Amino acid sequence: MLTGFEGFFEHSQEDASTILSAATQWVRENKENRFFLYIHLLDTHTPYRPDPVMMERFCEEPPTGYSEQMTYSLLHGHLKGELEDTTKLDEFVEHYSNLYDAEIATLDAKLSTFFANLSAMGLDDRTVIAITSDHGEACGDHGLILKGCRFYEGLIRVPLMISWPGGPRGEVVSHPVEHIDLGRTLLDMSGFQADDFPGRSLLGAIDGSAPAEPRFSISANGKCAAVIHEGWQLTLNLRMH
Repeated sequence: MLTGFEGFFEHSQEDASTILSAATQWVRENKENRFFLYIHLLDTHTPYRPDPVMMERFCEEPPTGYSEQMTYSLLHGHLKGELEDTTKLDEFVEHYSNLYDAEIATLDAKLSTFFANLSAMGLDDRTVIAITSDHGEACGDHGLILKGCRFYEGLIRVPLMISWPGGPRGEVVSHPVEHIDLGRTLLDMSGFQADDFPGRSLLGAIDGSAPAEPRFSISANGKCAAVIHEGWQLTLNLRMH
């Protein structure tokens, strides 16, 4: 039972087109009422299957012998001696990264269509929209190919875009913020300032009134920790020797 939601739709395939189509129809049926809609898209997870047009734009033909699993295994030393020319690993990682870019571009195009549909329904001037991600991909950095349980820049620096009626357009906040504050921010923007909810509004980060405090992080398994302060990041990675 998923508490807090009146309806739930799940598609067995990681396909944004199907999910966004269902979301568009749901909004069309509920646009006259106040609503909260959460959409979780998994297209930018492996295995990457970008649109052919984006494939042509971002990717050349894969190197001979390439596969996502082969690349992952080589980076982690699981296939030593099984690839005659191990220098091809760089080519494998580059192709993997290009696939990732193509997949992101594919999802961007699908989201663009979805938001155009919302605009056509007249929701621009009364809807708060937030786009974010839970993590990035290493794409070969630090010997990692997937997300891993680390606090490296490529994994933890994710986009957060918020649009709301009367809000600024094109403004960029350069210092990091935390996901725990997103829910509180959306409530404030929607007129629920009095409701008790964890976090603090990110509106202070936009107008510059939020203090620049050190930020501390620790991974779920306790093997990684980080401190971020005044543009510097200290990361500690623990492993068995």
